[in-house]
Amino acid sequence: MKREQMTNKTHKDNPKFYSGYMSEVEALFSILRDYNLVI
Repeated sequence: MKREQMTNKTHKDNPKFYSGYMSEVEALFSILRDYNLVI
């Protein structure tokens, strides 16, 4: 559930597309981006 919310926040333009098509994959990418921003 938390991953879906993160995807919706990261991609407000197409929340349905990412949440339905790439929910887990997009979540992983968002996490990687967060680590990159922190570093």
